[in-house]
Amino acid sequence: MDLGLISIIVPVFNRSETIVKTVNSLLKQSYQNIEIILVDDASTDISFGINQLFVRSDPRVRALRNSQNMGVSATRNHGLKVAKGNWIVFVDADDWVEADYIENFVKMAQKSEAELLISGHLGDHSLARLELPFSKKMMTSREVIEDVIGELGPIGGYPWNKMFKRSIIQRYTIHFHEEISFLEDELFTIEYAQHINKAYYDSKAYYHYEIQEDSLSVNGLSKMLPAIKQRDAILLAEGIDPDDYRHDPISVSRKDWGSWKENLKTNGSESF
Repeated sequence: MDLGLISIIVPVFNRSETIVKTVNSLLKQSYQNIEIILVDDASTDISFGINQLFVRSDPRVRALRNSQNMGVSATRNHGLKVAKGNWIVFVDADDWVEADYIENFVKMAQKSEAELLISGHLGDHSLARLELPFSKKMMTSREVIEDVIGELGPIGGYPWNKMFKRSIIQRYTIHFHEEISFLEDELFTIEYAQHINKAYYDSKAYYHYEIQEDSLSVNGLSKMLPAIKQRDAILLAEGIDPDDYRHDPISVSRKDWGSWKENLKTNGSESF
């Protein structure tokens, strides 16, 4: 079974030093029926010029550009609006993938007929270096949501180790919330998972995640609250108690989550 065209959306902002490696890894995919949509978020370096060079060298590449800097959510949404593929894959502009990354998704879809395909990943951060037992498994919608919000679930809320069905995204108008600057990717994944019957997870890693040296202050963490509130509303609608799965991106301990909430209150941030 051929899955037809697969759209790969790459948000780009000032990634001139990494975008070449990223796109080259996509052009080398063994599954070749792809379109690579590079969406530049008004970069101030030469990223967009590099993207245009790729367009000239391969007809599968498209280079778009936001008129002004709008953030990663709006940039991904821009890509979603123009994507033509039956399936959607997201790749970050400072990461790279194995040559059979897309082909593995295709095989997973053929084998399982699932509406969400999930791959393992490798990175230089502590959670990615965890040696999890190799596994392949079918998952229900609820299992995906519980894993995404769980403390050490291997799936994660990020969109870049997953393949999504575009028809589901369109039918339920699923998008990245542009007013939210933290946890917007987790919210997208949870909202999508609400509308599937089953997902398929293969822990073998095909995606290489290069973590950036960014730190989050208490004030930065407070920006997560809008996404957390929307996420909790979804969980309650699914019959899941959010307090059973509290965690934050800095620590996986419930104790630290509680301390974080107290810090927010002490600093006069928005309360739950």
